Amino acid sequence: KQWYQRRVAITAGDLTVCMCGAGLVWEWAGPSNGSCKPCLSNTYKGSKMQSCQNCPSSSTSSAGSESCDCTAGSYWNGSNCQACVAGSASTDEAIECITCDNGSA
Repeated sequence: KQWYQRRVAITAGDLTVCMCGAGLVWEWAGPSNGSCKPCLSNTYKGSKMQSCQNCPSSSTSSAGSESCDCTAGSYWNGSNCQACVAGSASTDEAIECITCDNGSA
């Protein structure tokens, strides 16, 4: 049952909850009303998830995110954030580390 663009009612037994879009989670404001609210910073929620999840280590997110980004000093290796090896560096959201020049760290 479509309620509006980003909210769908799902019934499981005697409980009906609302499924919000990516980055949003249902929050009850009383016994018969509520709304979709953004996930907190450093959490995320994909479109098919029911609740916000903590970002894995070496990653972060802003409020309302559907995914987490690797922090500086790590990179996305295809399945998770991995720390750069000694003598290399990265910026936030990197997909690879770069080798530092001699004399830099």
